[in-house]
Amino acid sequence: MGIMAKMVRFRTGSVRRVGGHASDRYGTFLYRLKKPEKVIAQTLTSVSQGQGIRATALSQGVNKDTVLAWWLRLGERAPVLWDEIAQGKVRVGAVQLDELHTLIKKRGHHLTELEAQVGEVGVQWVWTAMDPVHKLLLVAQVGPRTREMACLVVHALCQMLASGCVPAFSSDGLMHYFTALTAHWGSWQVAANLLYAQVVKQYRRRKLAHVVHRLLLGTQGAWEAALQAAGTRVSINTALVERLNLTLRQSLAALTRRTLCLAKTKRHLQLRLNAYLVYYNLVRKHMTLQTTPACSAELTDHAWSWEEVLTFRLRPEQLAAVAGG
Repeated sequence: MGIMAKMVRFRTGSVRRVGGHASDRYGTFLYRLKKPEKVIAQTLTSVSQGQGIRATALSQGVNKDTVLAWWLRLGERAPVLWDEIAQGKVRVGAVQLDELHTLIKKRGHHLTELEAQVGEVGVQWVWTAMDPVHKLLLVAQVGPRTREMACLVVHALCQMLASGCVPAFSSDGLMHYFTALTAHWGSWQVAANLLYAQVVKQYRRRKLAHVVHRLLLGTQGAWEAALQAAGTRVSINTALVERLNLTLRQSLAALTRRTLCLAKTKRHLQLRLNAYLVYYNLVRKHMTLQTTPACSAELTDHAWSWEEVLTFRLRPEQLAAVAGG
């Protein structure tokens, strides 16, 4: 059998010979899937717009296990796709950080002693980082509210930023961010161009009583100049990342308050967030921007369609990484 019979090269990349014929889906999300591409795209759209797995299965005429398998499969491939587009290329002037409270499988008072020690179910936090100008969702990770997790989030954020890019950071009153930021931008001393501010909200009887704005790194003049150059308002705030958290709650059924659609494992919730990050940045057009966040930040030259996401071909080493993960 000749080489051409074993391997055919199409415009979109190499094609593997499967079962006696060449598969032009090899390396893409659609590989070995029998459903039409349109059905898959409509199903993923429904899930990413807030419908639960069962409701999506009923509306699209697809088995609920199949819907979940597609969504998790996209979540496994999404980090590779997003890294290919954005890693080391994001240039932003400001970043807002926040955490979103959620539950996995059950509430804390229903946990067994072993489950409480392992910490994989019960109360968890979704850590988010966004660019308030282009509305980019830079990081979305699940983990406990600890210093180690804050360092992981800031490290992931550093991987996204272009060389020499040091944005002005703002967050809530969690001091773990201060430790993580100063550890990544400074060795013996903190980088002179690092700016960091906090919005500390004080509650009384579950109602907001007082808000304190404090600038921990940098001067007020440097802060205002940096945010003015970035193209956003100069006041210390986390309003846009908090609005993004609301979008996440509305778009992912597992994050909705008092829901029956809780994620069963921490891994499943992380994969759903991975998939939604790609959808939010590449496919979903932002109402204010009139385009996608990735297009606004000039990471792509157009708003992607589901077809482009589903037919994006991974390289062999990327496929091995996805399979190994």
